[in-house]
Amino acid sequence: MNDGNTPPGSISIRFLSGPLAEQSFPIRKPIVTIGRGENNDIVVRSDQKVSRIHARLRWNGASWSVEKLAPQNTLSVMQSSILLLFTAFMEPLHQGVFLPVGLEVLTTFVLSSLAGLALGLAISAVSSNSDSATSFIPMILLPMVIFAGVIIPLKDWPLQVPAMLFPTRWAMIALRSSLGVHSETTGKDSLIGSAPSYHGTLFSIYSQSDATQRILLAWACLGGIILLLLITIGLALKAKDVRK
Repeated sequence: MNDGNTPPGSISIRFLSGPLAEQSFPIRKPIVTIGRGENNDIVVRSDQKVSRIHARLRWNGASWSVEKLAPQNTLSVMQSSILLLFTAFMEPLHQGVFLPVGLEVLTTFVLSSLAGLALGLAISAVSSNSDSATSFIPMILLPMVIFAGVIIPLKDWPLQVPAMLFPTRWAMIALRSSLGVHSETTGKDSLIGSAPSYHGTLFSIYSQSDATQRILLAWACLGGIILLLLITIGLALKAKDVRK
């Protein structure tokens, strides 16, 4: 008896072109990955256009969904580069803290883009179907905006502590520190207690060492958030495989 979570029998996928052209593969699992990596359920060799984990098929209880994973990391980096070029064209950037300002800003953009990508994949991994994943989006986006500290300056512990869990918070700290934004002119936004969030060197009382430490802290926290999200994705997908 099919419990709704197990794909129906006699289902297969047939490739029409490429190295696996005219070959068919039976689908017996609720989650099937396709890519060049040997750990995939369907391995596509000898095609450099296919990434290590290129796509994922998922049975949602009533229908199949296809998630294309390949270009997302590259696309995030490209989007970050285009955004930086557009920003620099409209308003030339000033000095950086310990790297050329463009490189500092690009690093922050890339890390925050990857964090956003990992967050989206984590939501998809923990959700039972696409409708459930979609319903999570407003519940995630609104706190991301609030706890970034841009629209609403964070001055008290009850807001400052949970804000540390959101990548937008650390992205704004790194970005504004690189660009020389002062906390005093942005509503006195504070990281912890009354400690100013932004430590830039442009017309600032902070030394290069202070500003460098603040930016590296923000980057490290973004990296930590990405790592935690990747672990969450792996555990969620593993749990789904076990349940199925």
